[in-house]
Amino acid sequence: MYRKLMFLVSILLVIAIFLISYEFIRTTITGYVPYEGINLSIGSKIEGKVTVTLETGWVVFGDSQTIYAEFTNIGSESVSETITLNIKNSSLFTIYSWIDDSKILLPGEKRVFEMIFTPHETSLYYVQARVPYDGRIAEGWNAFMVYVPEAPEYPPYAPYPPPTPPALPITPIEIGREDMELEYPEIVTLNPGESTLLYIIVKNTGEVSLKDMKVSFSAPRELLLDIIPKYVFKLPVDRTTIFLVSVKAPYIPGIYSINFDISTRETKKSGTIAIDVRAIPVRDEVYQTILNYEFMIDKIQTEIDKAFLDGFNVTDVMESLDKAKISLNVARQHYNLMEYEKTKEELEMTKKHIEDTIFELSMLLTPEVIRPMAYFPLLILLFIIILTIFLVVYTSRKKKRRPRLLEEMEKEKE
Repeated sequence: MYRKLMFLVSILLVIAIFLISYEFIRTTITGYVPYEGINLSIGSKIEGKVTVTLETGWVVFGDSQTIYAEFTNIGSESVSETITLNIKNSSLFTIYSWIDDSKILLPGEKRVFEMIFTPHETSLYYVQARVPYDGRIAEGWNAFMVYVPEAPEYPPYAPYPPPTPPALPITPIEIGREDMELEYPEIVTLNPGESTLLYIIVKNTGEVSLKDMKVSFSAPRELLLDIIPKYVFKLPVDRTTIFLVSVKAPYIPGIYSINFDISTRETKKSGTIAIDVRAIPVRDEVYQTILNYEFMIDKIQTEIDKAFLDGFNVTDVMESLDKAKISLNVARQHYNLMEYEKTKEELEMTKKHIEDTIFELSMLLTPEVIRPMAYFPLLILLFIIILTIFLVVYTSRKKKRRPRLLEEMEKEKE
């Protein structure tokens, strides 16, 4: 009896081992798990990316510029998008705007909008592509310069060939690896409806200068966003630049993500800033804002000092930064007195002065252009002044001159 029982147990054990081994082999090789409680489906994701590319970054006055705006659906759901392309002047005032028709894009599908623009004056032009899509907004920037080339100097005519001039020094071409590092806050907490200023610090950690640096981002439509500067022409090695992100939180609590790209000709870095919108004590909110603005002002001061050492006139930029420092000190005094509402009002002024400083600093470091007939109004004014002086002198002399008949009668009496 005992032997029969052991034999039966052995057979059951062999059958169990066989079933377990079979299930393990089938799961490992095929990946199939016969269990309805496990869900391997991928969650839906709505996300898009927009890029703005130009035919050239420098346009000769009178020529046209070809602009391409490309939107890509990088999510897992179909989206309905509309591309809006804006041309802005150096003061970021919109001078031209185009809106394309709406279109539904499948996951992974892209759409390109092409436009030819002829500038009417020499200046710096910004190009903004703004794409609303299914509750989110993607935005990308680029910029180009319109200039007048200097007239070539022709050598004077000589009957004999002139002597060969000495060779001119050749400007070295930078060759090396492009790379950069980003520094930014990963999460920021805001009260519903409040606004603040964030930073994205870009450091050139490569071997050559970073050229044509531009920014693009994607964020929920409920967030009000603005980024300055929109474009950086050149960032030397071991130097940093600061992008300011102005954010106003919606009134609905939740976590809103801002996905952004900082790209140049050869490299690109991406990041995400989470905006946690929920009720927090006003005291904690203004305290974090004060620390945030102190950090920004310190970084901006460093960049201004480097621009001064490079030979730039930083008087106007320092004036704006000094206003930000004064306003921040006043806000700190209100905070120490527990006057939090007054602290918030003064921090809004600090925010404005910091934005003005960054905008002026970016314009200061932007290359200048040659403007056609820049002195023409001055020449007209000078001509009018000379003509007026001539008429006044001529009229006065004519009045002082005596009639000819009277002069002859006086000669006869003599």
